[in-house]
Amino acid sequence: MAAWTSADDDRLVALVAAVGPRWSTISERMALEGRPRSRKQCRERYVQHLDPTLTTTAWSDEEDAALRLAYERLAADPAKVPWTLVAAALPRRRSVEHVRYRWQQMARQERVKRKRTTQVPWSESEDTTLARLVARDAPSWLHVAANLPGRTDLQCRQHWNQVLQPALKKGKKTWTPADNALLRAKVAELGSAWTAIAKSFPGRLGKQCRERYRNHADPSLTTAPWTAHDDDALQAAYTAYPQQWARIAEHLPGRSENAIKNHWYALQTSGARRTRADSRTPP
Repeated sequence: MAAWTSADDDRLVALVAAVGPRWSTISERMALEGRPRSRKQCRERYVQHLDPTLTTTAWSDEEDAALRLAYERLAADPAKVPWTLVAAALPRRRSVEHVRYRWQQMARQERVKRKRTTQVPWSESEDTTLARLVARDAPSWLHVAANLPGRTDLQCRQHWNQVLQPALKKGKKTWTPADNALLRAKVAELGSAWTAIAKSFPGRLGKQCRERYRNHADPSLTTAPWTAHDDDALQAAYTAYPQQWARIAEHLPGRSENAIKNHWYALQTSGARRTRADSRTPP
C-alpha cells in the first residue's frame, strides 16, 4: 500500500468533515477517487494523525507524570503495553504513536539520569525529607524530586514505595508458614510473575516475594551438609562468575543464592584461619 500523501490527508479530513466518522463510507469514497484505503486505515490515519483535537504541543511536566502513572498501572507486561488505554488515561488527547514515542524518550532520559545517581546511596537526611514531602496530601513526585537535588521523580517514588513505605512488611520473620504455602501455590500457578504474585500478599513487593521463594520457600532447596564435591563446584562457578550469585546458583541445584554466598564466605574465612595457623607452626 502506498504511503499517505498530503493530498490523501486533505481529502480524508474533508470526508470526515462531510460525513462524520463513517469509515466504511469514507473508504468507499476514497476508492472511487483512486485512493484505495480500508476503513481501518482511514480511521487510524485520522485518529492518530489528522484529528484536529489532538494535542501536538510540547509535553508538560504534569503530562509526563500522568504518563508514568498510567504506564505503571496499565503495563503489566512491557512486551504488551496497551498504548491505547495509556493514551486514554492522559489529561490531554495525544495520538497513541505520540504517547509511545514520548515514553521511549522518557525511558532513555531516565536511564541517563540513573547512571549518574543510582550509585549514590540515599542519606538519612534525604529519607527524612522524602517522608516529610510524601506526608503532604496527594504528593506530586515531580514536586518531591524538585526538593531532592540529584534524584528523579521515578527514583523518589520507587525509594518510597520499595524502602520507606510504612505499610511494607520487612524482614523474614514476618513470613508465616501459611504465607510460604500460599507463595508456593502462587508460583506453581503463575510462574515467575512476581508483581502479579505480590498482589496476594498485601504490603509486599514482587522483589520480596521472589527473594523469599528463591532463598526459603522453594521446595527444591536443600539444607544438606556441603560436600567436598559441592565445594569444588562452588569454586569453579565462582571463578567463572565472581560475585554473580544468581549465575553461580545455576551450577548448584538445590542451593539458594543466600546459602551459596554464606558458604562461600565461610570457606574463605576458614581458609584464611588455616593459612594463619600454618604460618605460626614452627618448622
